[in-house]
Amino acid sequence: MKIAIFGASSAISKDLIINFTKHNPDFKLHLFARNKNILEEWLNSNNILKNIETINEYEAFVINRKFDVVMNFVGIGDPTKLIKIGKDIISITNYYDDLVIKYLKKNIKTKYIFMSSGIVEHKEDNKSKRLANHYLTAKLNTEKKHRSMKNFSIVDLRIFNYISKTIDLNSSFFIADIFNAIINKKVFKTSSLNIYRDFVGSDDFYRLILCAIEYSLPINMSIDCYSKSHTDKISILEMLNSNFNLKYEFNDNLDFDSPSGDKIKYYSRKRNGDVIGFTPSYSSLDTISLELKRLIL
Repeated sequence: MKIAIFGASSAISKDLIINFTKHNPDFKLHLFARNKNILEEWLNSNNILKNIETINEYEAFVINRKFDVVMNFVGIGDPTKLIKIGKDIISITNYYDDLVIKYLKKNIKTKYIFMSSGIVEHKEDNKSKRLANHYLTAKLNTEKKHRSMKNFSIVDLRIFNYISKTIDLNSSFFIADIFNAIINKKVFKTSSLNIYRDFVGSDDFYRLILCAIEYSLPINMSIDCYSKSHTDKISILEMLNSNFNLKYEFNDNLDFDSPSGDKIKYYSRKRNGDVIGFTPSYSSLDTISLELKRLIL
């Protein structure tokens, strides 16, 4: 099976590439990134270059190359980086999506897997944030475009919270701040307001992708990315205190304003992965514990 991967330099894509090369030697991976030299260095450092068919910049993605699946990871997950891009995220998302759409119109049997966001499902919770609106608009417009193309096999995976041992500890996610506190033996300070999240790790995400790839019937729909069960901030803190000696304290005077929108509950409401045969193996707390162990060991 020939698989083209857009945004192959993203952290989530790299985790998937490692799983593909480890578990699916029959997959022929064709990677696309803005800077293929940096990507090639990473592949070499992880000793998986030999398992990759081609490494390309986007200009090499042409209609007459045949792929069974095209996966699109192009985007930015860190809210602080999205602030710098602003509304340009809309045109960036549309540009790379249109490259794939143009390809599909000449290769109708190719399956397209687009990385969307749970923000589409929770769009009513994010209207107060300009950044969230730009990001929401980018994902929402793309999903609407895809649903209008009924004759094409397109799966939009709505990712809520992804975590792995390769997490950027400098990112602006609260789970990265918690991991930093554990690693550096510092007190994690947070408000007493409880929030609810669902964390999916590299293993379950790989299994979800595999289900989407191997699903043999025509399909055009969004599918949520979720664990066995979501969790809440207090439960995370208590678990990490017990298992990893996290020290934490509550301080409601601190300013925890989020640039991506205030979301008290941010997890899948549909849990519809069973449509393509997906069943998660880990809960959110399992995932956090597993990926943290992989990070620090």
